[in-house]
Amino acid sequence: GTIITNKKGEIIQEYEPLTLSNIYGLRILSTPKSGTILRISNSLKNDVIISKEIQETSQPLIAFKDEIIRLFYLADAMDYRNKVTLELIEGRESKIYEISGFSHTLNIDKQYVNKFTLFNSYDELDLIAISVSCLAENIEIQPLEFEQNIYSIKDVNSGQFIIMSTNENGKQLMPRYVELKEPIISLEKEKRIETFHLELRITNFKDDLWRQVLIYFNICIQYNIPFSTFDQLRAISKSSEVAARAFFFLGINQEETD
Repeated sequence: GTIITNKKGEIIQEYEPLTLSNIYGLRILSTPKSGTILRISNSLKNDVIISKEIQETSQPLIAFKDEIIRLFYLADAMDYRNKVTLELIEGRESKIYEISGFSHTLNIDKQYVNKFTLFNSYDELDLIAISVSCLAENIEIQPLEFEQNIYSIKDVNSGQFIIMSTNENGKQLMPRYVELKEPIISLEKEKRIETFHLELRITNFKDDLWRQVLIYFNICIQYNIPFSTFDQLRAISKSSEVAARAFFFLGINQEETD
């Protein structure tokens, strides 16, 4: 039959959680000359399917990384339901595996009292908070404090943050927007993004919002998180005019121009 093994040669069961960051070292083992097929699809956008014939009896899963990532980004990278499905078919037998973008999600039920936990996990991750909804000069990155499985933000001068983590041995938290104070008036997410878009269209590159865009763009690159983490970056794709401006603005402000 056909199976997936980890870097130690141990069999990965179908129910075991896989993430984009821990597929390195995984291998697909199949019967020689059996015509094994790998079907890759997105759980939320399953009308697009990529099929590959497994040519080797031992095939690194990383060889299909481009296809897996391409299908993952068909849907919102910040949606915890977004997963890539791998179906291995050999004859009449098949095995199905799921790959998530992140290994952990954040529980924000007690965000207004500055307490956060991980959903269904007692792992201790190095969480950091990035201030949002503030001037570019006030954007800060700070580590969260951890005590008795509860995380908290130490410096709460800004009431709105993105909480995320670095990638440690395949474990990474899905970035999550949090508020420490219940807003009196709150714009819906799409309305907030549209407001950013309109401002990006009429302002120049010296404006504070454009400086925020550059800071958040570099943070996404540094910590390898989706650009859609920040609404300021989501707003870029609302029109070709703003997208073109952002392309040149971000390009001329990079050391790695490629």
